[in-house]
Amino acid sequence: MNTFQQPITTAGRRLMPAADFKNALGGISEMSRWRREKARIGPMPVKMNGRNYYFQDEVEAYLDQLAASRPSNGAAGGDEAERTAATCTNEGATGD
Repeated sequence: MNTFQQPITTAGRRLMPAADFKNALGGISEMSRWRREKARIGPMPVKMNGRNYYFQDEVEAYLDQLAASRPSNGAAGGDEAERTAATCTNEGATGD
């Protein structure tokens, strides 16, 4: 049996099933996907035949936006790491 499925398109735009959308966001759960939809975070689904699909170009733009807003490597340099380490070691101190 051939499981290859033709890409779904509408108005010349490719649609992505909800399962692929969840995987693109790092494997989030269905509940997380639903919460994002209700909070209107990220691309909104297109409902067809009771199923959720996402425009692939909107998902790619959203992922690009998330990547661009992420701090670059080394942004939390040594000072941040030192403050975190100092906070962790002094949490139980009473100052007596």
